[in-house]
Amino acid sequence: MTINNYVIKSGKWIKENKIFFFLCLLIIVTQLILLDKYPTVLIDEPWYANTLYNVAYHQEIKNTLFGGGGGDVVFFYTLLGAIWTKIVGFSFFKLRLLSVFLECVALFLFLKCLNKLTQQITKQSVYYTLLAGCIFIVNNNFFIIFRRIRPEGLSLICLLVALYSYMKWIDKPNENRVLLITGAMIMIGVMSHPNILVYGIVIGFFIIWDQIKQRHVSSIIYYSLGCLGTFLLFMGLYSLFSDQTYISLFFD
Repeated sequence: MTINNYVIKSGKWIKENKIFFFLCLLIIVTQLILLDKYPTVLIDEPWYANTLYNVAYHQEIKNTLFGGGGGDVVFFYTLLGAIWTKIVGFSFFKLRLLSVFLECVALFLFLKCLNKLTQQITKQSVYYTLLAGCIFIVNNNFFIIFRRIRPEGLSLICLLVALYSYMKWIDKPNENRVLLITGAMIMIGVMSHPNILVYGIVIGFFIIWDQIKQRHVSSIIYYSLGCLGTFLLFMGLYSLFSDQTYISLFFD
């Protein structure tokens, strides 16, 4: 692809997603207001900040504050935060800024899922997309989630990718390989925050139900392989930043 063609395609993509960019601007404007002052520091934010700091600067997954569970057991958010810290630096504001960035990603995926559900490109769809995006942004739960040093925003992104790939499989049930992505993203979400496990079970149940009707099990095998393979990968990653095995965390 020539540079000229790349520029043309990029300009076309930006034009097609102008509503998304407008909504991103709205996110940035609203979220940057008193970002490091509201809400006040909650106890689990220092836990996650401490753990990702140790990963970034000491190459060790460890929470050295009192308590536990602050990104030292399910640690994908910790790894992402450590990479972010190495790039932009470490401060309370900068770590919360990561959550604002994640909100923009989550919004994009939310709109992709919405478009996948409607499958209609009409004049009214511009209005509905704008309305849905604004509701997403001003939702009080999302507003707080995406301005804290917490992994729920990242786990929501993983869930939206899993849902989008699952909906692609619904459209083309013979494309079982897409369920590898669904399973992998569910497990990445679980390794960000364990509440995604519930959604993974629900999606797995619907896949199994479909397979019972179709009388074959290949789809659930692909989904399970996506989950298991990703979990094993995280076990290997954990061993790079710790002297103990991941399984031993649950038996100490």
